[in-house]
Amino acid sequence: MNNQAGDKPVNPEQSAQPGPARLGPNRSGEESRQFQQCFGMVFQNNPAPMAIVTAPGGALLELSESWMRLCGCGKDGVLGRTIGETGLVPDASELQRLASALEQPGGFRGLPLGFDSLDGERREILLSGEPAELEGEACFILTAQDITELRRTERALRISEGRFRELFEHSPIAVWEEDLSGVAERFQELRAEGVADLRNHLAAHPEELGRLLSGVRVLQVNDACLALMACASLEELEGNLGRFATEESRAFLEDEMVALFEGAIVFEGREAHLDARGRARESYLRIKVMPGHGADLSRVLVSVTDQTERMAAEAERRRLEIEVNHLQRLESLGRLAGGVAHDMNNVLCAIMAVGSLLQAVQGQDPAIARDATTILKAASRGRDLVKGLLDFSRKELGVATELDLNELARSEAELLKRTTLKRIQIELDLDPDLHPIIGEPGSIQSALMNLCVNAVDAMPERGTIRLISRNHGRAFVELAVQDSGEGMGPEVLARAREPFFTTKPAGKGTGLGLSQVHGTVTAHGGTLDIQSQPGLGTRVTMMLPSSPHQVQAGLPVQEFLRPRLQPLRILLVDDEELIRVNLVRLLEHLGHQPQSASSGPEALRLLEHGMPADLAILDLNMPGMDGLETFSRLRGLRPDLPALLVTGFADERVGAALKAFDNLRVLKKPFDLNELALTLADW
Repeated sequence: MNNQAGDKPVNPEQSAQPGPARLGPNRSGEESRQFQQCFGMVFQNNPAPMAIVTAPGGALLELSESWMRLCGCGKDGVLGRTIGETGLVPDASELQRLASALEQPGGFRGLPLGFDSLDGERREILLSGEPAELEGEACFILTAQDITELRRTERALRISEGRFRELFEHSPIAVWEEDLSGVAERFQELRAEGVADLRNHLAAHPEELGRLLSGVRVLQVNDACLALMACASLEELEGNLGRFATEESRAFLEDEMVALFEGAIVFEGREAHLDARGRARESYLRIKVMPGHGADLSRVLVSVTDQTERMAAEAERRRLEIEVNHLQRLESLGRLAGGVAHDMNNVLCAIMAVGSLLQAVQGQDPAIARDATTILKAASRGRDLVKGLLDFSRKELGVATELDLNELARSEAELLKRTTLKRIQIELDLDPDLHPIIGEPGSIQSALMNLCVNAVDAMPERGTIRLISRNHGRAFVELAVQDSGEGMGPEVLARAREPFFTTKPAGKGTGLGLSQVHGTVTAHGGTLDIQSQPGLGTRVTMMLPSSPHQVQAGLPVQEFLRPRLQPLRILLVDDEELIRVNLVRLLEHLGHQPQSASSGPEALRLLEHGMPADLAILDLNMPGMDGLETFSRLRGLRPDLPALLVTGFADERVGAALKAFDNLRVLKKPFDLNELALTLADW
């Protein structure tokens, strides 16, 4: 008689049976007694709450144990009263429906009622009534189904679904729901065909992936998903599903299908795809089969986290890390180059001293003169090589003046036209309103020449070189050399600025060209950019600060003076014995009276003990007390003592000292006899 929890309520006016059941049919007295006893046991022990009421009227005649538990009452004070009189159904409209139902001769099913038990608990029931006769009197046997928990669960589910809908619609994460039942059906077909390893099957039948994906149906999407995929509606998204995939997407989609085929309920990974506008996106997808749908895959939730910007930022971070590491490597190479150049300068200084003496003393012997000239030429080439190392490692400018880069470019173009025998076409693309820069003329000209020489070497047969100048706002000026030559691949381009790295045949280059340019541009506060592709030529751009930006104090120009004849008493200070010995010989050959010291403290002791000195010659780079500190201490003893600093690399401290002290000059290592004589000529 009682219906299930999920049954729809039946209109109480619809008859359930054609007539009432008789509780006491025509039987003998004993049979009637046994029947009633059996009915009473069933009635009282039925787990469904039951009651017998009069019809019509609805007065309660009997209650089952389960009915009394439902109502929270006993029989006392209840029997003989109607349900309305007991207060079990407080709602007047529901009581009216109940009264109408009790008037139906065919009974009723599933009448929903709000039920207040006498112990104060609110219940919801479905009430059904069967017409019957009890001892000749019409009655109804009522059966109640307690659906309180069901209704609570339904309400909680509706609230939960509402919250889910709210979260789904307004989540910042792209979410969509899919129906993959078509995919599941194809899985079953493949299993029936004997496919056990889907990955191998996809490898052998690439078209199968498209067939599987055709079984995907999108049920709903949220706003974040539409924004991610650049779609205005679900229909537009479904219509573009085939356009979102790329070649890179295939591996992800294959992995997804294999995971679902093998029974996985969660799959996640990164996919590169397109949006509806054809823009490349990178997303992290989490695919979850909803509970209860593992077999048919009819409900699958997909959450998508857009990682495009994060991946781009990560790529940019890696690029910057590589660039910083490269710059740090170049800086380390620069420091190494500076140290090597210092030691080489000392060696070359000794060689040039000996060569100069041989040339001066034995000049009448043709063989010795020839050998001395060879020594000096070789040393000069070594000096140029060392200068390249120093140019690479330098961080300061020398003599800084205002320069017109257009004029330098025109001069270089004229030189190229005369030296390339017309096999190279020279084009000028110069901004007539180019801002001037503050720079060292020789260094900038040398950098431009190096770039042009590299461009010529990249076009062994013929080609075109374009010299380009542009203003970049008010702060920077661009000077670029572009060629139509062989170009460079990524591996060569990555090492192009390294000193001694060259792709030219042995004997054709030192590998210092671009490293010198890099050092020069860096010293001017600029940047060097190299763009190149194999077969498409190379463009090297020097970006330099325009005047008056980053003007740095340089070293005063050393004037070449006439040799003097008056001998000087010279205090020579150098920690390198090779330099001291040969420099003493040079000074003596020039007629001077040198006395040497191997360190600053030793030189101070000589002066303290009364050594007469007209001039001090000091090596700048000495361990312990260097040349500048020694000079300062010597000036403390002899404030008027002139000094000559000898160095292969003058840093900013030297420039400051030259401004602060008079009678202080600089001589660059390595030097020959004539350069030394000219420097000492006016002291």
